[in-house]
Amino acid sequence: MPSRIWSISQAADSERLLNEKDVQASTVLHPGTSKTARKILFEVMMTGNAGDFCVLLKEDSHVLHFVALTFKENLLRLFEAARLGSVEALLEMLAGDPLILERVPLAQDTPLHVAVLAGKAEFAKEILRQRPRYALELNKDGFSPIHIASINGDIELVRELLKVDSSLCSLKDRDGRTPIHLASMKGRLDVMGELLSACLESAREVTVQGETILHLVVKSNQFEAFKVLVERAPFHDILNAKDQDGNTILHLAVCRKQIQVAL
Repeated sequence: MPSRIWSISQAADSERLLNEKDVQASTVLHPGTSKTARKILFEVMMTGNAGDFCVLLKEDSHVLHFVALTFKENLLRLFEAARLGSVEALLEMLAGDPLILERVPLAQDTPLHVAVLAGKAEFAKEILRQRPRYALELNKDGFSPIHIASINGDIELVRELLKVDSSLCSLKDRDGRTPIHLASMKGRLDVMGELLSACLESAREVTVQGETILHLVVKSNQFEAFKVLVERAPFHDILNAKDQDGNTILHLAVCRKQIQVAL
């Protein structure tokens, strides 16, 4: 079976891409491209044969322009499928190009990030089945998919992600915050309960600023979250903990006139 280099699903797309111009206003089939190169290109488009591609590349380097356009378009389709939650489109793209999920650039949103942000649970489940390691990836904002699901209060997706790897509840963002930190800061009580049950110790982690989870909820004015934490977890030993500025939660509560916390 020949190696699949790219996926062209429709002849119309192939013809359009072949006529796309680069910065020098040249197409893949520019006047200097030989008839042999043109013939090989069409064959490669149909078969995805790596050997033929190498022959073509030696004869005409303009083919790289076409390849780049095709990869870019396929990635755009992948992210649009993630945004819309189209599992059918995802499976169709994977059938045509099994390596498409490997081409997502590092340090940006993965299709899983996009699906979680859009609340597309079924798409997220399929992506997790295909590429479970996506669950560990941080995007350009320093968030993993479970951080995003926790911020949004999406308990279904939080549960799905924990099924893949229960240790995800301890995964930190770039500021040292765990999913329970972020859920608490947003007052997502249901997600808080799920994460506390899954991994109580993740709530005891401190941020890079030396903040405990109690510091974070007080700073975020989330009194209900504060009550849940104090009632459900043994945090009495950190009630007097100080952040890197020397503030305890009592100091913060007094400064913010949060009488309930101060009492």
